[in-house]
Amino acid sequence: MKWIIPIIAVMLLITACSTGTTQEQKNDTPQVVEEPQTHVQEVEKYPLPSVEIRMDENDFFEPNTIVVLKGETLRLHFINDEPYVFSIPALGITEFAGNGGYIDIKGEKIGQYSFECSDCKEKHTGVLKVI
Repeated sequence: MKWIIPIIAVMLLITACSTGTTQEQKNDTPQVVEEPQTHVQEVEKYPLPSVEIRMDENDFFEPNTIVVLKGETLRLHFINDEPYVFSIPALGITEFAGNGGYIDIKGEKIGQYSFECSDCKEKHTGVLKVI
């Protein structure tokens, strides 16, 4: 019976010490608040309409006609492994394409615009239609 009181006292002491340490650690530890990744979330929630475009073995575009609605943005996703220079001269667009890259095109003015591979042996073209 004389051992019960010291055992209870030790248990209370251990409990009190561990609770105080935890509280101190909680109070002394700086809180890290992560910024929300709104851009990534917006892209995932509202993806752009996209078209996969590639050059075949004869340097022809597939597809060779692309349609975008006026005021909308369309992502051209280039799926060739080898890079080339993609150009829409009337819109002032000249970009390296291929290797899974992409460019975003906004249909600002209704019309038909030729696109081409600027550095290919033969200048095969396609048409971007803004309707």
